[in-house]
Amino acid sequence: MAGTCRKFAIGHGKDDTSMARRLVEMVLLAEALINAGIIPGIKVDTGARDRAGQPGEKITEGLDGLRDRLTKYAQRGARFVPWCAGFTLGENAPGRACIEANAQTLARYAALCQEAGSVPIVEPEVLMGDSHTLAQCFEVTGEVLHTVFDPLYTQQVMREGLP
Repeated sequence: MAGTCRKFAIGHGKDDTSMARRLVEMVLLAEALINAGIIPGIKVDTGARDRAGQPGEKITEGLDGLRDRLTKYAQRGARFVPWCAGFTLGENAPGRACIEANAQTLARYAALCQEAGSVPIVEPEVLMGDSHTLAQCFEVTGEVLHTVFDPLYTQQVMREGLP
């Protein structure tokens, strides 16, 4: 298996419980991945919840206690840390407040990751469906990306370190 994994995988992201799970003979999953030449990572957001008063507009959560969790994950071998903020297209959605709230959260998360020596995988994702045009998706994606990069600069995130 290790030979096949090395051919096709360069990174592997898991959640908190998977990183702590032990394999045969008490070898941590992260150690097994590293030994196979695969870089382990861990997803640190805790999921998306409706923005207060705006059902359907999601805010990704998970900043509480993140600094300590990042230290723990680095000790377990995690080297990259994805965080996804999804934006659903709809009538007047996503709203400006939703985009800005997620952008601020992404920037804070990225700064904490870099402080801990991990590589943040900043994932603003405009979710495509059938009720909008390609032009609408393009417009909202542009707005989201532009809005995300300002707080990254303010938080002094080294953008060169973003994949």
